[in-house]
Amino acid sequence: MDEQYRYRRKETKMFAKELTIFTDKVYHDKYEAIEDIAHLPNEFVNNSDEYAKAVIARENVIATYIGYGIAIPHAISAAVNQAFVIYVKFLNGCPWANEDGEDRVDHMMMIGVPADKGSTQHLKILAELSKNLMHEDFREKFLNTKSPEESYELLKSIEKEMEA
Repeated sequence: MDEQYRYRRKETKMFAKELTIFTDKVYHDKYEAIEDIAHLPNEFVNNSDEYAKAVIARENVIATYIGYGIAIPHAISAAVNQAFVIYVKFLNGCPWANEDGEDRVDHMMMIGVPADKGSTQHLKILAELSKNLMHEDFREKFLNTKSPEESYELLKSIEKEMEA
């Protein structure tokens, strides 16, 4: 039984290839993007409508733009059954009005965390993403990736740091 649990746990990752996306879809604003992306097929979400509402509610509290054309919208929600990050590279940019006067993002990392895992896991994910994106070398590599596969490989390196 313990062996099976360990095997399942290794297979369950926060970053998934199918949630690492490059899109040329045009969005009118950040809310449309969040709503659409929250409804992508995602085994970690048991209610996409509720997850989208939670992310939008959090975005309305304080904008999640962090600089460098990156936003990290996120939510802790009972609609999420396991922590995950969806990475989207907007090939046409996405309007993302916020307090800093920035009006566009090119990269979004949308986080979902189960309600029962609370803010501890949520803050750990935000901290690891932010720490890596602050390092110019990592950030430049990441912002200039040419494919979802290349982005996914870099994201896996963050996950490995979290597991250590």
